[in-house]
Order: sequence, then C-alpha cells, then structure tokens
Amino acid sequence: MSFNKKPFNATFFVFLILSVLYAAGNFIWWTINTPVIPMWISAVHFIDIFREGNLFHNAPLLTWIMKGMFFIFGKEYYDLIVIFVNYIFFLIPLYFIYKIGVELKDKETGNIAMILFALVPAVRASGLSYNSGNNV
Repeated sequence: MSFNKKPFNATFFVFLILSVLYAAGNFIWWTINTPVIPMWISAVHFIDIFREGNLFHNAPLLTWIMKGMFFIFGKEYYDLIVIFVNYIFFLIPLYFIYKIGVELKDKETGNIAMILFALVPAVRASGLSYNSGNNV
C-alpha cells in the first residue's frame, strides 16, 4: 500500500500565519477601543454608508458592500462588520501580490512580497483608520 505524501506548502503556511496575525491584531485593537465611535471629518465615509442615494465621498464598491452587510447582519455590531470587511480587503491583495511575485520570479519571491506587504505600517494602519477615523 502506497501513500502519496503531499509536499509541505510553505505558501499556504505563510498566508495562514499572516492572516491569523492580522485577525489577532484587529481583535486586540477592537477589544481595547470598544466601542468604536466614528466622529469628526476623519470618519466622513460613514456618512456614505447611512445616506440614501448614489453620491459618495469614497469608492462606491466599499459603500455598497457595507450597506449590504448592514442589511444582512444589522447595525448593532457595525464595528465588527467593518473589521471583517477590512480583513477581506487585506486578504485579497495579499493573494494577488503573491501571484505577482510568482509571475515575476518564483514562489519564494511571492512569499517575500506577501510578507513585506503585510508588514508595511501603512497597510496595517489603513484597516484601523477606516474603523474609527484616525484612532491608530
């Protein structure tokens, strides 16, 4: 009886570690800063989410996604919904940056590019700044 061993997939492991670290960081930030109250001009994007019509201050795709999430899950836990949407919008570019690195050279380059992208402070702060304005 022969068992085919699958080779260790380092890319999946790196992606999983980065995803868990980002989620843990968001959870810790959320527990420290609860309740998240958007305020002043730095959180003007929340006006788009709760406003009727099609004239938005920021990109309409994000506003439509947030309106859909609020329609499905309600507005009671809006801060968790915002964190979840930020998490998804972190994972999507992480995957495509890996694919670009693989296309340019090899899997190792893709992994390094993915790690460097995840460690850039601007990427980390952009997710938190959407949550509450400038409370980074």
